[in-house]
Amino acid sequence: MSNTKKPKTSGLGDIKTRMDNIAKKDDVRQESLRLDSILEKLQAANDELKATIKDAESLITELKTLDRSVRGLVSDVLSYLNTIKEQLSSIKAIQFKAQIDDQSISQLKKTQKEAVDGFKSTLFELLRRTNLTLDQFESGLWNVLKERGIWLSPGSLRWIYPSIGVCVVYTVLKFGFWIARLITQGV
Repeated sequence: MSNTKKPKTSGLGDIKTRMDNIAKKDDVRQESLRLDSILEKLQAANDELKATIKDAESLITELKTLDRSVRGLVSDVLSYLNTIKEQLSSIKAIQFKAQIDDQSISQLKKTQKEAVDGFKSTLFELLRRTNLTLDQFESGLWNVLKERGIWLSPGSLRWIYPSIGVCVVYTVLKFGFWIARLITQGV
């Protein structure tokens, strides 16, 4: 007798196969849920991107409008500047003639005379103070030289005093001429 029948199994292999199929279905469901959440996030990001693109397009439109406005404003300013330039060139052709009356001229002469008199008195006061300073310098020089035992001969003093005097007079005159030039240029 031949045994053509399959041996009977305990059925555990079928259960394991079924369990594997169930586990695979759960994995597929979890993967499907994860992919669905990713898809929802991508759709939200896509919607945000579309909104950003619309905002960018409206901003570009506003910038184009602003560019046209600025170009128009610059054109207006340039036309105003050209108008001002033309008006300035016509203003350059205008000549003014001034007339000074005799009273103003006499007032100017009086002011100039007062300034010159003030300068003269200042110059003479400066010369007087310079002479006093030179006298004090001379007496101080003599005292210092006597204390140190140095005696200068009258011949050497004949060269020292005029040299100092020439320097002082030159400085005072230079200052005086400078003030006189300022006064005459100012008037």
